[in-house]
Amino acid sequence: MSQRSSNEEYQQKMSECLLAHKAKGVRACAFGDIFLEDLKLWREANLESIGMRGIFPIWKNDTRELMQEFFTLGFGTVTCCVNDACLGEDAVGRVIDAEFLASLPAEVDPCGENGEFHSFTFAGPVFK
Repeated sequence: MSQRSSNEEYQQKMSECLLAHKAKGVRACAFGDIFLEDLKLWREANLESIGMRGIFPIWKNDTRELMQEFFTLGFGTVTCCVNDACLGEDAVGRVIDAEFLASLPAEVDPCGENGEFHSFTFAGPVFK
């Protein structure tokens, strides 16, 4: 991808990658989207255009319950980017745990699903 890639370039590169997997028998792609309907529809349309389908296993699940399950399963995650309209600079680089969730303003989604923050998962039972 170029440094200033367009959405079209992203779609082309993503399609190339997915088509390579399709050639090996993959017919679906799973996403962790929870409730951004426009993003889900966009993903489904792009997958359909290359003959694949999307799987959305946590779609419409309660985000507080998802985070509790995430912690219970032993995953670890940290914020890597925050929207300064929602959170302060001190939220960058924080481990997302019960204390972090308790500190969030009521309007901030615990999973950052409305663009409040992005996270990086660094530990979990499926990691080696």
